[in-house]
Amino acid sequence: MTTKIHLLRHGEVENPDNVIYERLPDFHLSERGRQMAEVIASFITSTDDLKRISAIYSSPLTRTLETAAPSSRLLGDLDVKTDDRLIESWSNFRGLNVQDELRAMARRREFKKLFTLMSNPTLPSWGEHYVDIAKRMSNAINDIKASHMGESVLIVSHQSPIWCVRRFFEGRTPKHNVKKRVCSLASITTLEFNDDANELTKVCYRTPAASV
Repeated sequence: MTTKIHLLRHGEVENPDNVIYERLPDFHLSERGRQMAEVIASFITSTDDLKRISAIYSSPLTRTLETAAPSSRLLGDLDVKTDDRLIESWSNFRGLNVQDELRAMARRREFKKLFTLMSNPTLPSWGEHYVDIAKRMSNAINDIKASHMGESVLIVSHQSPIWCVRRFFEGRTPKHNVKKRVCSLASITTLEFNDDANELTKVCYRTPAASV
């Protein structure tokens, strides 16, 4: 028996000040982001391994719920269940423009604080560690799998959690270089599991909204 977990990253967010919106409330999809969500929904309902989705789970944040909504509608008004473990990672730069803040710290000669924040980007030192993200995400996915054995499930989450848990299930360390992530806006990362052996057998990455 095979269970497919389709990890969908949310669409583009309205963020004119270019801040780290992280877990802040009321950050909505931009117009382009809403178009991405509609494209994803159409792609899902016209693709064989996706149109069989029987359940939708989401991070509780506004942008993921807005991304999930069109797919929910086209899949017969499936309920979107939220799970806090699918949420974005936290960061010490929440609500700030990172480049502006780093320059301001340098001007204030806060070099110790600057070094502490930026000392180890593979953890990362400025926020929730990648291994902890992978742990909560994998726990969530394992619980969802147990409730939907042999089914296809859509999970709407965020770039860092999706990339970390993919690396975890592939047997790689969740620690990584943020610039090398393969998880663009509104992309779908499918993890296919053999339920009998309880192991990952296939990974598929698709970007149907890339041209939006």
